[in-house]
Amino acid sequence: MDSSQFKTILAVLLLLVGVAIAYDTFFAEETTKILTNDGAKSFGPVSQFVRDLSKNVPILYGMFSIVLALVLGVGAAILRKILSNLRKKFIPSPPASQK
Repeated sequence: MDSSQFKTILAVLLLLVGVAIAYDTFFAEETTKILTNDGAKSFGPVSQFVRDLSKNVPILYGMFSIVLALVLGVGAAILRKILSNLRKKFIPSPPASQK
């Protein structure tokens, strides 16, 4: 990848963050009303478990968060390597020009 592709990816990510912030600012008022009334009832079972874990056993919650981040990072790296190898195998690269 050259620098213009990285700039494009960064621009898209910044645009997505802007859209997310705009959604939270302008369209998520109903969710805020529900959470201020009684937020515990609107949580799903997984969210309720994570909330209780963070309040009752914060050290386990922190360790679990770190392990989850590491596993997801390593998994993404492995997936990227597999996809890169498949791309090299099935999509031939253009021949290098010789000078």
